[in-house]
Amino acid sequence: MTRTCLLLLMLVFFLVESWELKGQSSDPVYTDKQEWALGLKAGTGLLLAHKEELKYLNTGMYHSLELNYEKRVDGSHRWHDIYNYPSYGFSAIFSYHGDREKVGNSLSLSTFLSLPLVRASGNHNINLRLAGGGVYVQNPFDPLENHRNLAISTHLNIFVQLMIEYGYRLNEDWDVSLGVKFNHFSNGSYLKPNTGINYAMVSAGLSRVFNRDQRASEIRDRYIPKTEWNVMVTGSLRSPHINSNSQFGVGSLNFHFNRRFSRKFFATVGTDLVYNAANRRDLEIRYSKRPSRSDNFQLGIFGGVGMRFGQSSIVLTKGYTAVSYSGPTAGIYHRFAFRRQFRPDFFYHIGIFSNYFKANFLDVGLGYTINVK
Repeated sequence: MTRTCLLLLMLVFFLVESWELKGQSSDPVYTDKQEWALGLKAGTGLLLAHKEELKYLNTGMYHSLELNYEKRVDGSHRWHDIYNYPSYGFSAIFSYHGDREKVGNSLSLSTFLSLPLVRASGNHNINLRLAGGGVYVQNPFDPLENHRNLAISTHLNIFVQLMIEYGYRLNEDWDVSLGVKFNHFSNGSYLKPNTGINYAMVSAGLSRVFNRDQRASEIRDRYIPKTEWNVMVTGSLRSPHINSNSQFGVGSLNFHFNRRFSRKFFATVGTDLVYNAANRRDLEIRYSKRPSRSDNFQLGIFGGVGMRFGQSSIVLTKGYTAVSYSGPTAGIYHRFAFRRQFRPDFFYHIGIFSNYFKANFLDVGLGYTINVK
């Protein structure tokens, strides 16, 4: 993941924690129904060429058409009120990347969470939207036919979106919106080259709203844990070098401690034991030598911050490999992840593990909560 992505994520944590103004809104109706909406957004933007070789892809405007299904929380859990009644949903985005031969078109499917930052009145609001999912890219890197596309080397990739959006209520049934957003595509170094693609965009949308301002009659869950001890196992595949067509196994054993410091956020510290089979192959290609099997193991310590909403959380950490071989995956590393509790003591984890702002590998696994208070 690029430096730009991580800086934007740090901005997300700051905004959600410090910027929340509630104004006068319509009186809610207490019922079993839940507010939901169907929406359409059109957007246009430019490629952000964070490396010199990506300027080759910047030949035209980027355009997108997005279809959304959205539901607003009903107030049945404590975190609904803490986050000022956010919404969540699914989106499908069809995009044209400015040139049919270099990148072509793409189709992304994602889930999103929209957090109200400001509600100046019942008709105006400003929301922060976080989205993640998968994207199919029509024309990835090909050594013969598309060798200058060093951004994406696979058809299937990860899609991440960050958007700040202004919304206005036209009437009881219709909303309009204007937004500024940032889109990121990457395969997490599953196959190289993989510099990733970043787009900055503006968009406008129209939504049809059903059951507006519906609320549950009671709060069923008020508890938010103060501290947690967790253990987690993750695994993935990684390509070590642009001159290698093979994927190697990557796994990690993670121990971490979480402590809540506000209603929304918690601090986290821990350690990672990483087995990265691609390290040896990378050393062979770079230095033409036979490395030791011990070069596959790395031990790191980290700290970071997380944002909790119900049974889900978003986590951003920064660490250092205290014990490691001297290669490109040594030294400073970052992890950005989404976690979701699916049983009282178990959660799943999906994220990106990066070194010096470059994606190292996809990070997918399961975790167990040892102790919670």
